[in-house]
Amino acid sequence: MFTKLTMTTMNFSKRLRVLRRLRVLRDGCRVTFLLFPLCTGCTAPPPSPPAPAEARHLLLITIDTLRADRVGAYGYARARTPNIDALAARGVRFDQAFATAPITLPSHASLMTGRYPPGHGARHNGMRVDAAVPSLTTTLSKASFATG
Repeated sequence: MFTKLTMTTMNFSKRLRVLRRLRVLRDGCRVTFLLFPLCTGCTAPPPSPPAPAEARHLLLITIDTLRADRVGAYGYARARTPNIDALAARGVRFDQAFATAPITLPSHASLMTGRYPPGHGARHNGMRVDAAVPSLTTTLSKASFATG
């Protein structure tokens, strides 16, 4: 009868009732064996999450020397940023952002490569990013996104 029970499909209280009904709680060996799934919370596996929708558009806006507290989407009432505000309302808006460098080129290069300045080679403005370093644009191009 033990092999016919599917403990994984029962909730905690039902498993406990089954164990009591079978009087298994008196036998130490069986208790250890049967309480293990009871204590570890074995239940039916959770349903797999739905597949993510395919991205259709990706728009990355970077602006040099613009403070977030002067943009309407971030709460500034007198802002003159209607297009940025509209994009933020329909897309994803981040409340915190951190730069890898206080200089524009290395910071942008890090955004596009996912590496810190020593990893992509552009440590200062005017330096070139190492051509051997993969970038977001090359990865997206290979995934059939139009980049440019």
